[in-house]
Amino acid sequence: MWEKIKGYFKGFPAQEKVALTMMLQGLRVDEKGRIYTGNVVLSSAKFARAIDVDRRAITATARTLVKSPELYNIFSKLKPSCDLSGVGKVLNLGVVELKADARAVGILARVAEIIASQNVSIRQIIADDPYLVPEPRAVIITSDPLPGNLVNELLRVPGVREVTIK
Repeated sequence: MWEKIKGYFKGFPAQEKVALTMMLQGLRVDEKGRIYTGNVVLSSAKFARAIDVDRRAITATARTLVKSPELYNIFSKLKPSCDLSGVGKVLNLGVVELKADARAVGILARVAEIIASQNVSIRQIIADDPYLVPEPRAVIITSDPLPGNLVNELLRVPGVREVTIK
């Protein structure tokens, strides 16, 4: 999917950066070319400063997204999501980060089984899209902190390369 989207911005690396940031952050565009996070309109100038591009790249990217029915159909429906991993300790939640072969099938299913065997429920899973992120990871937020001895069991799941319990 990303390779196809990238094609619309060939020769315009700043616009490609804007579009990628929008995908990763769940920023959407409306029919007038305004960019939103949820229902909050973002300032083009502030967005540009945040990702170190010229403000005109934001405007040009939004214009491209609106003009293309295929892109608009994607970028008008994106949504940001809450990531609890940074506040896991504060809320007494468990946080497990996995790095794995994104092509392997059933990794999350097996990991969920292992976590459930500890009588712990999963509150949230956030997984990077391997087509958008070079080193994708999955972060699993659990109802309770997990014991450190689970690391070895999680590492035995086929396709899992690295496990960090935070």
